[in-house]
Amino acid sequence: MNVKRLSNLNFLNFAFDFLIVMDVTVWLLEFCILVNIGKAYVNLALNKPTWQKHPYLEKPWGSNLAVDGRYSNLSQHGGQCAISLNRETAEWRVDLGDKYSIYHIRLHYAQGMNPWGINNILTAVFLGFSVYISNTTDKENGVLCFRDTTYTKSTIPNPVNVTCPYHGRYVIYFNNRTHHPYPTDYSLHAASDLCEVQVYGCRAKGVYGEKCSVKCPQNCQEGNCDIVNGFCLGCVPGFRGHRCEIECPDDRYGLQCSEKCGACKKGERCDHVTGVCSNGCDDGRKGTKCDIVSARDIFSIFSLDNPLTIPLLTIFGICSFSLALVVCLCFKKKRRTRNNDNGIMAVNPSAIQDNEGRTDHKSENHSEDYTELEAVYQNDDYESLN
Repeated sequence: MNVKRLSNLNFLNFAFDFLIVMDVTVWLLEFCILVNIGKAYVNLALNKPTWQKHPYLEKPWGSNLAVDGRYSNLSQHGGQCAISLNRETAEWRVDLGDKYSIYHIRLHYAQGMNPWGINNILTAVFLGFSVYISNTTDKENGVLCFRDTTYTKSTIPNPVNVTCPYHGRYVIYFNNRTHHPYPTDYSLHAASDLCEVQVYGCRAKGVYGEKCSVKCPQNCQEGNCDIVNGFCLGCVPGFRGHRCEIECPDDRYGLQCSEKCGACKKGERCDHVTGVCSNGCDDGRKGTKCDIVSARDIFSIFSLDNPLTIPLLTIFGICSFSLALVVCLCFKKKRRTRNNDNGIMAVNPSAIQDNEGRTDHKSENHSEDYTELEAVYQNDDYESLN
């Protein structure tokens, strides 16, 4: 009996020792990862300006606590976490102060006094979060680095590591509960209870690689390239390719080789950056880029050497004759209409004057006219009788 009890005790001791060894191993692995990241990249967010939506104004839970370098106490009351009110949306951001080449973001979320896992209520609040990198304070103007759509209360880790190899100034954390229904593991409200946000990247500009020691290709736009492989994020005018090492084709120049060269003299190529024709232009073209058609070039199409001269002149003659005919017909019609109007006025000018007189004087008093007419008629009658 004692032997059996002793064997059970030994087994429990072995299991306990095994768990301790596993915990130490996991801790060492995480420590090694942090050490390697620290050697390669620096934390660009440390002690930088921050902002948080729906903060607790009466509590010492400001947004700056998420970048103060302290995250040994992940309790809301430990004085090391930025805690927000529970609302439909939650947002937090850090201003790096300039555009930097970023590789890795590490989020430490608050977990209270309980172990992190399925029985911790804060796991439900963390689910569904997103991380953005932007050059403005508006996340919609930036790049979505990560959006959680698969984690559950039992699978979401803490901390969370997000690989995000982009350039930007603002790192933005966002979560929401505005588009119901959500999975059963999700909380009813969102919050940004962040204890530490670490943004690792290269502090120096125009470099890439694990130690930020390799210069970006010289033709990269604004000197920026991918922090991992050194590919340019864009090319200066006149170049193309992943490393912007290829000049524009012979008939192209400018940004993204999108502009077409003009008519340089003897078919020579234009400058692949500016589009200028260094040795002049072909006949009929002018300007530094030979992209302006001169008047002489316009009339050269009617030369006898041009096989299209006769057809073009024929079309031009027909169009000119048709236009002249239309103008003449319109002029003749207008003149005929004017003559008709003059003839109508000559037929009965007195009627027109009478009508005009009636129109002009219809409101006047005509009693005196009637009296004079009556006297005239009477005189005529007397004379006729005599």
